[in-house]
Amino acid sequence: PTMSWCGGPLLGFASLWRCAQPTEGILGNLCQADEQLVLAIRHGVAGGRDRELLVVDLRPRKAALVNKAAGGGFESYSGCRLVFGGIDNVHGVRDAWRKMGQAVANLSTSEVGSWFKDVANSGWYDLISAVLNCAAMVIKELDMYRCNVMIHCSDGWDRTAQVSSLVMLCMDSHYRTLRGFLLLVQKEFCSFGHRFRTRLANGEKPTSEYSPIFLQWLECVYQLTLQHPTAFEFTPALLLLIGREALTNRFGTFLGDSERERGEQIVPRTLSFWAWILDQNSEEHRNPRYSCCYEALRPSPTQVNFDVWEDYWFRYRVHPRCERRQV
Repeated sequence: PTMSWCGGPLLGFASLWRCAQPTEGILGNLCQADEQLVLAIRHGVAGGRDRELLVVDLRPRKAALVNKAAGGGFESYSGCRLVFGGIDNVHGVRDAWRKMGQAVANLSTSEVGSWFKDVANSGWYDLISAVLNCAAMVIKELDMYRCNVMIHCSDGWDRTAQVSSLVMLCMDSHYRTLRGFLLLVQKEFCSFGHRFRTRLANGEKPTSEYSPIFLQWLECVYQLTLQHPTAFEFTPALLLLIGREALTNRFGTFLGDSERERGEQIVPRTLSFWAWILDQNSEEHRNPRYSCCYEALRPSPTQVNFDVWEDYWFRYRVHPRCERRQV
């Protein structure tokens, strides 16, 4: 496990840890060193609280069992409280994203009632809700109980990156500033090895591993900006810009599948998106209603509080005024 974030003295230095799944397998192969490390994480908070370490396995339980049969697994250590997050895998995200896109495409020819049905049947916002629910669970443990938390999915670079970054965004006001947010994406996605090339298939034919994990995360952040409109220094326009530039191949920031690959082959010959955006007139991406709040934000995973991200989903739709002219 790697520490992603640590709170200050008011939180008893409670910290967030991320990792990949343990490799127990069906034979239950245990590693004493791993168990000792997890035990040290459990007790690594000020005040010596004797509370079980919350371990959030972000996968559905059924998926974790399938992974265990293939040599993976999940924690069964003493002193740990294991909770399954129920977030679908990359294939489920890809299928829901395509169905949501089809719902948008059908809007101009379907009834309004059909639009709501199509959006619900896509399952896209069920996935958004699941991710935010896991983040809310971790935030509660850190903020209310001031205890350490460890999270993981299968490999630690998709669902884990989504939830860890959302938790940090809600727990730490620094990451809600413009510069802090850019640092958060670099740290939790780029540096921890999110597979941008494979997941977004930039300039390549998509494989079965193609999945818009990063775009899904951006919409999760968008929902947070709606729920807490004055807590973020940046506007949703920045999210849209990041999502667009992640697909254009203009910058080396979102190319490659690992930090090593980018460092050796891409960074020396490309521009950095972070440097570019900070050199631009960033005022257009600054929230005029921003008011710095040091308290932790509590995300609501209830879908009734969600709005469709129209600037993303309808960005290529003809403006209604133009449609009337064509008629």
